[in-house]
Amino acid sequence: MNYILYNPLSSTGKGEESIKKIKKIMKKKDDEFESLNIIEVSKDIESFTSKLNEEDQIIVVGGDGTLHHFANSIRYLTNKNKLFLYKGGTGNDFGREFKKKKLIEITEYVRNLPVCKINNKHDFVFLNCSGFGFDGAVCAGVNENNGKKSGFAYIKNVLSLLKNSPRYDLELEVDGVKKKYEKVLFTEICNGKYFGGGMKLSPTSDRKDDVLELYLVYKMKFAKILCVFPFIFLGKHMWFKRWGIERLQGKHFHLKASFEQPFQSDGEVVLGIDEIEVTR
Repeated sequence: MNYILYNPLSSTGKGEESIKKIKKIMKKKDDEFESLNIIEVSKDIESFTSKLNEEDQIIVVGGDGTLHHFANSIRYLTNKNKLFLYKGGTGNDFGREFKKKKLIEITEYVRNLPVCKINNKHDFVFLNCSGFGFDGAVCAGVNENNGKKSGFAYIKNVLSLLKNSPRYDLELEVDGVKKKYEKVLFTEICNGKYFGGGMKLSPTSDRKDDVLELYLVYKMKFAKILCVFPFIFLGKHMWFKRWGIERLQGKHFHLKASFEQPFQSDGEVVLGIDEIEVTR
């Protein structure tokens, strides 16, 4: 059986338009997609995935948020269904790595994902990045702005929050090695290259390896941040590492902030977080 799984709220309510487009694409395919079943799912994907047979194929229509929920819903499934993504969201930081492709086979990319635990309680997997601080506050602001996560909405929130965002001290452990940082603006642990609707924060990340990359900005003055900001879109911000940008690699990360922060993972926000642990 072949299923189209879509979120009607994805891409600011244009999910149904994506369905029409994908049907046209499927008509040009071979018998592998001869029959299609449309499943509308918003937050409760588990009720659908729990009924899957191993031979079922799924096309997920949506952006990073939809894919994040889907990846977590199939986290404990033993079935090895063939999975596809049709890019239908706004930010699409996952899909950006596949350039011009609109329909992407994602079977190998949504299994064995890094696990993040927040405040020693809730844990989940993520596809792109997880972190807290300034970026979490920006994502929270974007979500309040009618859920618009486009690059423009993200940048607008960046500029409005950048100067007054509180800095925190950070206790960091990477693969058993402990470090401390002062006046940290934000910290991100990356599995993919992009975040924030097109910013190439982690250009050397490879989804197929077992290594994660951590980026943090600390002790950097506002004027210098404004200078560095455009270079993030090009993935060239490490040219300015002497100003206060750190890049670390590892498989296990433990972060403890000096006070509670807004947290985001693939654009999904949780407030009041001061400790996270990520394992690859």
